[in-house]
Amino acid sequence: MKLINLVVAVALTSTGSAYSEVPVSPKAFKKILAGSWDEGKLQKLCGPERNQFTIVFSKDGSRVIFTFDHPQKIYENQTVSALSYRVIGTTSVSLILALEGDTRKNAKGDLFVWELVVVDHNLFHWRSTDFAPGVYNDVWGRRCK
Repeated sequence: MKLINLVVAVALTSTGSAYSEVPVSPKAFKKILAGSWDEGKLQKLCGPERNQFTIVFSKDGSRVIFTFDHPQKIYENQTVSALSYRVIGTTSVSLILALEGDTRKNAKGDLFVWELVVVDHNLFHWRSTDFAPGVYNDVWGRRCK
């Protein structure tokens, strides 16, 4: 099993069309992100042909692992069975996770830092922290089980 470590900022928000941040304790992320998920274009998620994954936090909350049901192709055509994230910090609305081994850089030449924005307990949306406020990419996560 090959592990890739990513930098991600996870921010929780309330349900609705506008993303208004709601303070959540770091321990709440374990509960909110538990379960089986799928990522991609919103309308095609959780179908029988899709590769789902689980999000599990270590007991001490220092690591987050996304484990796929089947090996998954990711950027640069790498195939992985799991992605391992190291928690490097928290705020009242986010978990900050470190990217290790990824060499992709943003327009400023810095390694990407991402926000996984929880829209509600069954849906999240990704954005890079170097995007303009309110700008998100087209990758969504939906809880399948």
